[in-house]
Formats: sequence, structure tokens, C-alpha cells
Amino acid sequence: MSPANAPLRSSWQELYQAALAENDREKLTGLVGAVESAIVRRRQQLIATETNVEEGERECAAMIVAAEALLKIKTEKLGWPAVHQHPAWKGADVVEKVRRVESIHHWHPSHR
Repeated sequence: MSPANAPLRSSWQELYQAALAENDREKLTGLVGAVESAIVRRRQQLIATETNVEEGERECAAMIVAAEALLKIKTEKLGWPAVHQHPAWKGADVVEKVRRVESIHHWHPSHR
């Protein structure tokens, strides 16, 4: 499942839970991309709408945890090269972190 083919009705949390349970490498690769895209879309929605601040902050914190877990899945389960946190990432919001992590998917040689 490519990020473009990810079900739009699925929340990022549902996709994330599916990725955590998936053992098939090909399906997992697609799910990881779908989760990352869904997180970016949801974060943009939170920014664009007047959401309960406390609720939005909790969801953003959960997105950060999910993005970090996805990075671990990429390196440990999928064998992608490790990403060392660049000093410029310090203070980056979740959308920026996910976009930077998501970009690995596009340049990693095994996924071209």
C-alpha cells in the first residue's frame, strides 16, 4: 500500500496499529509510508482548525511517539540505514520530523 493509496477514512492511529502488527515486509513498508502521510495530513488539519488545545497537544505527543516508533521499525525490521538526529532537528515540530523521516523512504535504494 503506497501512501497515495492509503485509505483516507482510516485515522493515522488505525494505520499505525496495523503497522505495529504487520509482519510482511512489503505490506509493512507500505503501511509505514501510509502512517507517515496520515500523520502529516492530521497535523495539518489540527493546525488549520480550532481544535481543543489540550486534545490537540495530546494527539501531537502521540504522533511524535508514533513517528519515533516508525523510525525504529524502518531501521530494525526493514533494515533501512539509521538516521542520526541532526542538531537542526532540535525543536522541529512533529510535521517537520515526520517529513524528514518520510523522505528516507524516497531515497532508500531498496524502495526505488
